[in-house]
Amino acid sequence: MHQRPVMTERASSATLSEIQQAETPLCFGPFVLFPRQHLLLCNGVPVELGSRALRLLTTMAMRPGELIEKSELIAITWPKIVVEECNLRAQMVALRRALAEHDDGLYIKTVAGRGYQFVAPVSSQMNERVDDSMVEPAQDFMKDLPRINTQVIGRSPEIRRLAEQLMTRRLVTITGPGGIGKSAVALAVATQYELTELARGICFVDCAQVSSPQLIPGMLASAMGITSSHDDPLEELAYSFRAMPFLVVLDNCEHAIDIVASTVETLLARAPHCCFLVTSREPLRSVGEYICELPALQVPTADACLTVEQALGFSAVRLFVHCVTTSDPRFVFKQADVDLVCSICRKLDGNALAIDIASARVRAFGLQGLLELLDSRFRLQMTGRRTSVARHRSLNALLDWSYSTLSDDEQAMLQHLSTFDDVFTLTAVRARLLDGCFDFCETVVLLEGLVDKSMLMACGRGDLRHFRLPETTRAYAAEKRAMLMESG
Repeated sequence: MHQRPVMTERASSATLSEIQQAETPLCFGPFVLFPRQHLLLCNGVPVELGSRALRLLTTMAMRPGELIEKSELIAITWPKIVVEECNLRAQMVALRRALAEHDDGLYIKTVAGRGYQFVAPVSSQMNERVDDSMVEPAQDFMKDLPRINTQVIGRSPEIRRLAEQLMTRRLVTITGPGGIGKSAVALAVATQYELTELARGICFVDCAQVSSPQLIPGMLASAMGITSSHDDPLEELAYSFRAMPFLVVLDNCEHAIDIVASTVETLLARAPHCCFLVTSREPLRSVGEYICELPALQVPTADACLTVEQALGFSAVRLFVHCVTTSDPRFVFKQADVDLVCSICRKLDGNALAIDIASARVRAFGLQGLLELLDSRFRLQMTGRRTSVARHRSLNALLDWSYSTLSDDEQAMLQHLSTFDDVFTLTAVRARLLDGCFDFCETVVLLEGLVDKSMLMACGRGDLRHFRLPETTRAYAAEKRAMLMESG
């Protein structure tokens, strides 16, 4: 899918007089640039220009004659992202080529070793040749979605249900523990959304990349190709989203949950045509939010007697076998392997990332060896793909990311809960916490918080609810508890 020109529908449907009233244009040669509209005209016809090249042009045209250092242009064009200088050169080549296709005048001068300078005269007077009839409709904005690097196995029902919900609801949040597959499912849903008639625009933002939650609105504006002139980027975002259907995918929001929730609620109120697909380890708790708690992949029970074909009917087993054969083409899933593979999948709690990481060890240790290693500290230290984000390179790193979102009391409660080997009740928790570190109300609040943050699983129906720590989480919390006791 190709990058399309970044021009909002408001700009495309407006008359020239409306655009003039909205902002002061920058005029040079046969060109007219509307910075807030993200629109460049040449003799009244929109010029196709990518978002980053347009941002470079806007920056330089607003400071004509001034030498702008390369480092500053990179910081403006790729905020909060580290890129090489060759990226800047490539965008500058694209910008110059687009300008040269319409006029052979000199607009941008290169100052060797330092930066660039916009050398053409710039004025705010509209060219009289441009009239309302020359303002052609702009194309819709479509941001390339990241590629899904692994096959999405066993998630067809959830993807189908979420795609249906997205047609009628404006805020859908996918929750679940780390590594369960929230991002992969969200991307699969967004890809289906692309194919619908509602897909006038799609924007993807990975909130895990932001250094401070307060930068989320600006990061979203940057992903939209918006160079905001407001102190509050939400004003510009609401302005851009207001006129057209738009899907915004916000991934990995748990570390910025409060600012994401307020940003989403603000834009939902001001831009009636946009909708949001969010992934987070806890809900936003926003008005109108539809929450899909993504379950673990299907795992056979311990007492099941299965054939190879029956075992492959369980999504966790199917993913495990797929991952093993990918890393070791010689592996053949045989009847003698069924019980071992099912046991491994149960120990990994049907977690997609854990299965992917553990399966790579079969080549070196075999199924029996892997099963034994999962009962040791090696479970947490197993490394994943080299190209994965840092928090996905081991189960320890994955849980570190989640653990850091907990309050001190939630961390202490999680460590206490690691002493339970199986499911437990609220009554059991109160009975075991004999040291009086938490009273009843505190215990209830902390358990609820751990459930909300996908660290503790609530199960059962009716009046009596049971709780369970996933095995990997229990091992992690037990290790934290042991370290605390040793240091104390």
